[in-house]
Amino acid sequence: FNAAPINDLCANAIAINCLDVVVGTTSTAANNDAIDCGSITAEAPNVWYSYTGSGVAEDVTLSMCNSTYDTKITVFSGSCGSLTCMAGNDDFCSTQSQTSFTSDGISTYLIAVHGYAATSIGDFEIIVSCESACTPANANQDCANAMMLTVDAAATTADNTCASSNLNNPSCDQFGVVQDLWFTFIAPSSGSADVVVDTLGLTAYDVSFAIYNGDCNTLNELDCNSTSDEINL
Repeated sequence: FNAAPINDLCANAIAINCLDVVVGTTSTAANNDAIDCGSITAEAPNVWYSYTGSGVAEDVTLSMCNSTYDTKITVFSGSCGSLTCMAGNDDFCSTQSQTSFTSDGISTYLIAVHGYAATSIGDFEIIVSCESACTPANANQDCANAMMLTVDAAATTADNTCASSNLNNPSCDQFGVVQDLWFTFIAPSSGSADVVVDTLGLTAYDVSFAIYNGDCNTLNELDCNSTSDEINL
């Protein structure tokens, strides 16, 4: 008989800190908690950790790249009975996971380590690293504050270095809650029937983007691209 890990339940989360290297296993854990987080679904046995701010705002990175199985990791604010998804990842380094979140310096955050599918269990390692919170924050961080673009105008330059993570991913990028920015444009009422949306990654690596219509509460995805820099509508 193999006993369940002591942190098998959210209520028994083990505290971790910056610079920690945490080792553990989900081999004897149960899938006890509803921990869907945006596009990251909970399908495998899980264990829990907690991180409490150091007194100043900081960006915290949790790397599981040295783990031995196909992992997922998700981060929540709130309490065990009222979790709010903040960040998560499925595949970052091959089938292992890495995610980052911004600590306000005061709150306690809850971290779930789980796997890709019901049979995805094994030994894992979490490397915890911290740095000062990135500034300045992005004004167009969410849909409600999307930056207006003008069709046929000059290209607009943006930087998502300090962007935070929204909860849901477009259909072509389902592996984690990613740092994204929002833009909006009004399609011309006359002229060409096609609108071409083109991105040029100046320093960004592997730019993905999706196009929606509707309002922010009822978005309808029209197209999504993670393999090239252009969408034709």
